[in-house]
Amino acid sequence: TQVTIDISPTSLLEEIAGLFFTAGYAGYETVITLNNPTGRAIGIAACECTEDYSCANMVIYTGPDVFIEAGDFYCDPQKMGACENCWVKENAADVGMPCSAYA
Repeated sequence: TQVTIDISPTSLLEEIAGLFFTAGYAGYETVITLNNPTGRAIGIAACECTEDYSCANMVIYTGPDVFIEAGDFYCDPQKMGACENCWVKENAADVGMPCSAYA
């Protein structure tokens, strides 16, 4: 599955409230691409993976102007593989960081 979030170039958006994966396999093998042409940084306030494999094998491409800070990502440790092989990358060429690094 591929999901693209295009932010309007004239948007005044400062923050995306969150990306929530609250069912088993909800984001499994999903590629999320965030396009922000505003020229301003936009944060993602929360990203939550709360069920078995809910974010497994998922990749989030932020581009240069969307950011996730440490503490904004939640991978439920009680759920099997919630963030297994989940990555946050600026683009396809970026090595990236595991989603759990932002927990």
